[in-house]
Amino acid sequence: FSSVSYTHLDVYKRQLFGTLKGLISLNPKVKIPLSLRSIPIRCLKYYKNILWIGTTDQGLYSWDILNDNVSHFPSSKIIGSLQSESINSLYINTSEVLWVGTGAGIYYSNIKKNQFKSIEYRPDMKPWHTTPMSLDKSGNLMIGDTESIRFYDFKNNKYLEKKINLPMVSCIVHDKNKNNYWFSSNINGTVSYTHLDVYKRQP
Repeated sequence: FSSVSYTHLDVYKRQLFGTLKGLISLNPKVKIPLSLRSIPIRCLKYYKNILWIGTTDQGLYSWDILNDNVSHFPSSKIIGSLQSESINSLYINTSEVLWVGTGAGIYYSNIKKNQFKSIEYRPDMKPWHTTPMSLDKSGNLMIGDTESIRFYDFKNNKYLEKKINLPMVSCIVHDKNKNNYWFSSNINGTVSYTHLDVYKRQP
């Protein structure tokens, strides 16, 4: 494959791969929609039979797999739309809010409404092409940039001053069983945090 950005294997064994040359499947029974076969994919997020697809320069797509329906959310100046064609990351929390990391900031929307609101990056933030996101134990949004993990207080609509000095994080995973957070850093390797202030580097 050419530059695989994300893979997904669900209970139906669709074996989906997002690449810079489009969405593909190793399962010959899966029919990929024509509109998704040649788009440059940077990230995927699967939730309740809908595959959300972020591209490098063509905005956001969603594929309702059961109904075989594709929707496209390109950049637009219309209120409620995304303002960037470059989608860096996708995250869906337990409240069914879709978070979209883009080259122009963070956007969020209820997955059933698709009316996006925006959160600008802090002036001192240096976003890069992954912009991983997750929620901490207090419900704050964690956002990875080039130099650190920043925290956004969604309830009060402001960034917190605290941060984790961990550069170039490409992935954030919450291990709910052990209540740990795992970060994959291009510089520091795999790191686990127990209380988001004490970390242990993994071999």
